[in-house]
Amino acid sequence: MKINLECIQQIIGYKFNNEDLLKQAFVRRSYAIENGGLDNQVLELIGDRVLDLIIVRILTITYGTIMETNGINGYALDRKEYFKYKLKEGDFSIIKQELVEGKFLSNCIKGLGLHNYLKIGKSELESIKNNDSASEDLFEAILGAVALDCDWDIPTITYVTDVMLDISSYIFKKDIDEDKYLLILQEFSLSNNYGLPIYKYDYKGSLLFECEITFFKNEKFKFVGLGNSEADSRRKAASNAYYELLNKGLIVNQYRKAVGNPDIERSLEQINILVTKKMIDIPVFSCDSQYDSNGNELWNCSISNSNCDRIFSTYGHNSKVEAKKACAYEYLRYIMDEFDYEG
Repeated sequence: MKINLECIQQIIGYKFNNEDLLKQAFVRRSYAIENGGLDNQVLELIGDRVLDLIIVRILTITYGTIMETNGINGYALDRKEYFKYKLKEGDFSIIKQELVEGKFLSNCIKGLGLHNYLKIGKSELESIKNNDSASEDLFEAILGAVALDCDWDIPTITYVTDVMLDISSYIFKKDIDEDKYLLILQEFSLSNNYGLPIYKYDYKGSLLFECEITFFKNEKFKFVGLGNSEADSRRKAASNAYYELLNKGLIVNQYRKAVGNPDIERSLEQINILVTKKMIDIPVFSCDSQYDSNGNELWNCSISNSNCDRIFSTYGHNSKVEAKKACAYEYLRYIMDEFDYEG
């Protein structure tokens, strides 16, 4: 795919003064060797160090505070202030490590669609097809390019990092199911030759952000979402876009396409088909029974699946099979977007 600098800059929320730095961030060493020019290795190294600093900065702002005190360990302080952190050192290290983990960075890049612009040499193309390292390296190279272009302006680098990484949503453990809609929307846009979706952010005040998603061909699609960070608003906009396109018949739910509409009598069979097609992992059923006041045995059942962070439960069925069918049906309705399941 031909690199679209304007689109990339809108996606990451930063306008480059020197767009050559941005171009360089997308060039793998293998491509540079085969075609000439500079690669992104040094930018990647810079971005790796920058990422550590910015994550520590954001975690410190989030969990740290300056407290007033009469002293520490028996000695007086001139200003009677000291730094207090709300996390234990071990917890801090775990969160930081998870945020810089290669798979996490790679998923962020793929969620934004930026991996589609990566320039890879023919000699390396097959070996990294299913490898996350190239996307991870790209994340760091973009961040390195931003750092150099803005002359190491920390607030600017922090902003771009949060737009790309969505640290705030990770920290506060928000439900990020909408992430899948970014990938679906991206696939829809590319398959229709619209190019990647374009994201435009607007701060509305009171920690409320708006994201507008557009892409063009013969007609213009426009979708808006609100959230408490740029990345959060981007996910909301993608979710709104997905459901609107779904209702218009422009997008077909992949699970519905594979097995048809959810059918409570066929729900277990439909689950098995999706497992066989490797569209979902094998679900785990947990069933137990109890007796009502008349001595009748009633079955309860729950289903969980590694593809989904929700547990679906049903109660009071006359048989174990009936309970499992009902539970599988609820799960199918959820993944087929029939309703927003609140659990």
